Amino acid sequence: METVYSFVRMELKVGDKVHYTPTRENGIVKAAPSVKAPSTMQDNEPRVDIVYHCNNNWQEYQLYGGIATKVKNLKKDWLPGRTRTD
Repeated sequence: METVYSFVRMELKVGDKVHYTPTRENGIVKAAPSVKAPSTMQDNEPRVDIVYHCNNNWQEYQLYGGIATKVKNLKKDWLPGRTRTD
């Protein structure tokens, strides 16, 4: 059974395709949620780990490092033409 994480703006699960709105980069949810210790961040906003660059090896995205990304900066689905999928 897969785990679904619900946030105010959307529900995400590992493997979901998303895009980062400030730079319009496509990525895949690697892990969620990611919460850093309050002493190392200025806010308490929820984050998920996103793989943005994996040498276009999207079938094996789990092998690549993820970046903790604020959920408020993500939208579901990839933007066309922003990522090669072949």
